[in-house]
Amino acid sequence: MKTPVFFLLTILSVSLLFAQQEPDYQDGPELESVDEVEQAPASENDAQKPVQEEALPQDDNVEETDSQLATRNSQLTVPEENEENLKIVPPPETADPEPVTPDDPIQENEAHNLQLATRSSVASAESPNVVLIVADELGLGDVGCYFGDQNKTPRICQLASEGLKFTDFSASAPDSLSAQRAIVTGRRFGKNVETTGLGAIAKKHSYRTAFFGQWLLGTDNAALPTDCGFDVFWGTTATADKWPFHPVAGELNAPLKVWDNSAVVGYNLNPETYNRQISARAAKFIKKAPNDPFFVCVFFPSFRPLTSRVPDAYSAAVARLDKAVGEIVDAVDAAGVTNKTLIVFLSSCGPNRAWGAQAGSTGPYRADVGFEGTIRVPCIVRYSEKVSPGVYNCFANQLDVLPTVAQLWNVTEEELGKREGKSLVSVLDGQTKPVYKSFAYFSADGKIIAVRADKWKLYCPQEYKSVSQTENAAPGVPAPYVIKAIDWELYDLTDDPGETTPKNNERPDIVETIRKAINR
Repeated sequence: MKTPVFFLLTILSVSLLFAQQEPDYQDGPELESVDEVEQAPASENDAQKPVQEEALPQDDNVEETDSQLATRNSQLTVPEENEENLKIVPPPETADPEPVTPDDPIQENEAHNLQLATRSSVASAESPNVVLIVADELGLGDVGCYFGDQNKTPRICQLASEGLKFTDFSASAPDSLSAQRAIVTGRRFGKNVETTGLGAIAKKHSYRTAFFGQWLLGTDNAALPTDCGFDVFWGTTATADKWPFHPVAGELNAPLKVWDNSAVVGYNLNPETYNRQISARAAKFIKKAPNDPFFVCVFFPSFRPLTSRVPDAYSAAVARLDKAVGEIVDAVDAAGVTNKTLIVFLSSCGPNRAWGAQAGSTGPYRADVGFEGTIRVPCIVRYSEKVSPGVYNCFANQLDVLPTVAQLWNVTEEELGKREGKSLVSVLDGQTKPVYKSFAYFSADGKIIAVRADKWKLYCPQEYKSVSQTENAAPGVPAPYVIKAIDWELYDLTDDPGETTPKNNERPDIVETIRKAINR
């Protein structure tokens, strides 16, 4: 079924409003048109049967040989194969028919999308290797070069000093699955990841491809990375909270399968060593044939120490993640392809603050689910001698990753097809002005929940999960959320980044303009 373009009128009305006044802000973006969003697929059922298994022992070995990797696989805990513990309810098929073509596409978006006719200096360079690193639920307050402790993340901070740091970078939604869909497919509700995702695009352009970590876009009966253009896959097909040794929900979860390409090689990795195993394999893949173009996609699972109730376990987990990121960067440099490799580091979404001391930090941003603390995330891009070190203070988001990489790979508009994001190649080239004028956030069922327009953000009436009561949660034991509700609420993200004081009374004209556009 074709989905109408929600915000054709937003472009006109919001643009008219802001054309009549001089902006009174410094670092807020003038957002562009809201992109059309295809209809969400049916909800996915991840229900699983009870089973608990032991975790693997701690192992800090980084440089592993083939025999060591094989030994590690063989040591994975394998449950007894009885009917109860292997009965897993699969999710519905994730592959969809051909992408929906909107009835009334926004011509401005189409013209702006990639602009392949006018190549920038970055895009005109040799097509780069790409290393895409995503840390699950890493908050802005966890990273030293944003609002965290420099001593905990020296390698990530070094990457930022060598590259371009985004300060207003947004997740598509406050959850890991939505983030992976947006990044891999360039759409909020990803279509045909087997043929249109980043892995498939890279493969068509003769890249060696690998995916390491948590794959959330398919399980046993749906597409694995090896079905989506990736030559190599090692990891799991569930988030950390699906693991059988989860301290609260473990008894509800089935054994967590560990995949090596398309084969299950064991069960139930230790979450506290998983990231190091991922980085070792990614480093090995990069070093194997550095003269051949490669695309490595790494999705680190949540580094939240679910199995530990030690008060300082979280700080140690952040340090382990930083070390794993550094190992991958070192592999690029050791392979002699620093100047040929684009490294993109970002987070899937903000931290789950219900975990209290074992959760990440949202920095100065509001930690309630759906607000800035759960969607504004770190993003750093390094492309040595191609992208100048610096800071980009305007709005960008996860949907922009695919069209940006596609442009650098010289992918044609016809091959790429419709995507929701925009290429940021002009930003990598040094452009400091905004790429967007407006941007809409959607719920899983396709409803608009908030609209970003310039420095303003208007929330629609909705219920949300509040974390205000969870600051003192005991280590390793999540506190319950408190469900609250809001009406229309307008915030000025420049003057009030923590979203503490609605501005409805001060700027009713902004509220009314965006509300009318949504209702229409």
